[in-house]
Amino acid sequence: MSSSAVLISLLVASVLFFGDSEGSYIVGRNCDQELVGRWVGIVPTLNTLVINADATLDGTLLGLVIHGFVTTDVTVQPLWVDLHLDINTVVPCIYSITNDLNGGKILTLALDLNLVSILSGSCVRPKTFTSSNTLVLTAVL
Repeated sequence: MSSSAVLISLLVASVLFFGDSEGSYIVGRNCDQELVGRWVGIVPTLNTLVINADATLDGTLLGLVIHGFVTTDVTVQPLWVDLHLDINTVVPCIYSITNDLNGGKILTLALDLNLVSILSGSCVRPKTFTSSNTLVLTAVL
């Protein structure tokens, strides 16, 4: 076997073995397209989420810079969204999207707002929206 054939075989094996593990999730992700966009909280440096059409996620959550992807379940009430963070943590949330008086979209997101719980992966999905577990984010064009 020539050295170039060995090199090509190693390259193919590396791509198969070390390939983008997140990319394998893209096909099977369920993402409510209503969530796609840039969502900004009252203090943008603390809470800003950018959810892309392919369900990837970037932004800040409680001041923590986050990257990952989202999955949603729109067959339940309240609606579910899970934030799969690249720190090997899933943050289970409930959400609703409404319109403000000017026709803008508002995302109400309820989650465990304890940063220690988020970082340790011990978050539990809230059952209801309360003032102590809810972020209100506005869609920005």
